[in-house]
Amino acid sequence: MITLKRLQNISSTRFRRMLHVVKVFKGHSPVYPRFVQLLLTYKCNATCPFCYQDAEKMKIPDMSISDAQVIERNIKKSFNFKPRIHFFGGEPTVNADFVEILKYFSNSGYKTSMTTNGINLLKFGREIVEAEGFKDIHISLNDLDFDRVLSTLKQISDIDVNKSLYITLNCPITEINQDKLIDIVEKFEHSKAHCLTFQHRGFIWHNGFTLMDHKLIKDQYEIIRKRKSSIPILFHPNIKSENIEAYYTDKKFPYNMNKCYFPWFVLFVQPNGNIIPCDEINIMVGNAVTESLKDIWNNSEYVAFRRNIIQNGISHSICHRCDHREY
Repeated sequence: MITLKRLQNISSTRFRRMLHVVKVFKGHSPVYPRFVQLLLTYKCNATCPFCYQDAEKMKIPDMSISDAQVIERNIKKSFNFKPRIHFFGGEPTVNADFVEILKYFSNSGYKTSMTTNGINLLKFGREIVEAEGFKDIHISLNDLDFDRVLSTLKQISDIDVNKSLYITLNCPITEINQDKLIDIVEKFEHSKAHCLTFQHRGFIWHNGFTLMDHKLIKDQYEIIRKRKSSIPILFHPNIKSENIEAYYTDKKFPYNMNKCYFPWFVLFVQPNGNIIPCDEINIMVGNAVTESLKDIWNNSEYVAFRRNIIQNGISHSICHRCDHREY
C-alpha cells in the first residue's frame, strides 16, 4: 500500500517535524507538495469485484500528453523543487499516451513511480525500466493467477539488468484469497518482488465485508508474523491480532488517528487536470492545466479543507475506513 511516509522515504524524526508544521500553520501548507499523484485515467482493463472506483469518474477523458506537459511546466514554475510523480488510475497503462507521459516526466528530471495491475506491464516493460528516475513499481495482486504475475516479475527483472527497480506486490485481502494468505507468501517470497503487502479492505460498507472470515484471516496473520521470510511481509493497516475481529465486524472500529495529513503534502491531479485534496472526495480546488499550482496550493478552498480537518477531524461519513491517516 502506498503511504506518504513510505513513498517519500522520510525518517520518523523528519516525519514528526513535518506533522508539527501542520499543527503550527493550520490550514496553510508552508511546504510545497512532496508528492504529486497523476491520475492518468479512471478506466481499467480489469473487472475486480472489490474495486471502489466511481463509475462516474470513468467518464472523465484520459490525460493527454499535451495536458501532462502543461502540468509539468506548471509544477516547475510553481515549486522550487521537483516532487515525486506517481502514476495512478484506474489503470495508468491503458492511457494511450502513457509511455509519452512517463518519458516526458523522466526526461524532465523527476523521480517517478506507478501502481498497476500488471496486465500491460510486459507491453511497456522496457520503456518503464529504462525511464530515467523510475524507481518504484507497485503491482496489485488482484486475482489468483499467480503464475502470470510470477512470469511478469521474472521478465521485468530480466529487463532490469541494473537491478534499480524496487517492486512491491500489493495484495488486497478479499473473499477469493482470504484462505490463501500463507500460500501467497510461500509463492512470492522467493520471486523477483522486493516486498509483499497485504491490504485489509478499507471500506466496510462494501457488501464483500459480509463474506470475510476474520478468524481465518487472524490465524494466518499470526502464522505469517512469526515466520522468517526472505522479503518484508507487511499488513496495511497494521492492525494488531486482537483487533482483527473488530476491524471486520464493527463499522465503528476506531483508528489511532482522527486526522489526515495528505492534503498538506500530496497533490492529486485528475485526468482532466482538476486538483482534489483527496481522490475519495469530490471537492475541486483548482485546475492544473488552467491555473497556477502555486496559487492553488494555498487558495481559500484548499485552506478551508485542511482547516476543517484540524478543527473537526476527518469525515466519518466519507473517511472513516480510510487507513492513510494511520501513517
